[in-house]
Amino acid sequence: MDDDGAEMELFAGFYRALRAGRDARRVREDFCGSCFHCCHWVARDARNSAVGVDNDPKVLAFARDAFGGSRFALLTDAEQARVRLV
Repeated sequence: MDDDGAEMELFAGFYRALRAGRDARRVREDFCGSCFHCCHWVARDARNSAVGVDNDPKVLAFARDAFGGSRFALLTDAEQARVRLV
């Protein structure tokens, strides 16, 4: 469902419905080779932060690489500061 953050929008709506109107502010993306969800999450609201997790350091390096077609490289410095890749 990688449709420009539609999945993150859906997640935010479910969270809000289940948590009495409270907004989600943090997400964790497992196997985050593209860092897709982390990037969309932090870009949608300045209060949001994200953690991307992967076992392979090469995958994490790709996620950060500006020349790898990474969405992470397209984030502002402030947005990148709210994404932690581990």
